[in-house]
Amino acid sequence: MTLKSKIFRNLLPIFAKVFNHINEKFMRKVIKFWVAFTIMLTMGISSIESQVEGCVIIGKQSNGCKGIGFCSIELESAGQRIFEHNPQRGAENMVEVKTTINENKNTYTVAFSVKEFNKKNPEKMKDFEKGKFEVEEDIRLSAEAANAYKLKHNKTITLKRGIYDMKIKGDMATVEIDLK
Repeated sequence: MTLKSKIFRNLLPIFAKVFNHINEKFMRKVIKFWVAFTIMLTMGISSIESQVEGCVIIGKQSNGCKGIGFCSIELESAGQRIFEHNPQRGAENMVEVKTTINENKNTYTVAFSVKEFNKKNPEKMKDFEKGKFEVEEDIRLSAEAANAYKLKHNKTITLKRGIYDMKIKGDMATVEIDLK
């Protein structure tokens, strides 16, 4: 038997043990990942974000509805009005919106069509192009609105006062507003 074969014969069991140890560590990681993934699925990924539709007049209430912000908000769920802020019934410049709450990020997102906004509010396009959306005051949504979002944690929803960036992608403008 040569020296090389003796060394190889003595090292083979050591390599086998190292390989088994590495393999065990890898399998433990795979099992931990699978358990975490299964738990996440059973908790319901879809409950992280839920949507409610409505209409808004985009403008600053303090400035006679000029500018970019919430002048008026009306939210509906299952055909029922669930929230109003400075309602202005029958206003021709109301824009349809889809709103979502992301509990993980603690944000309220408003999305609307740029084309519809421009058609109904051509005089505001110069302000719109600045890409800023102002929430002039904290806005607390009704309990009915909070229920409509089907949140995991029943809590009051308050939109936090501030100036937020508008993101435009294709025909959709979105604003992500912080919640209190």
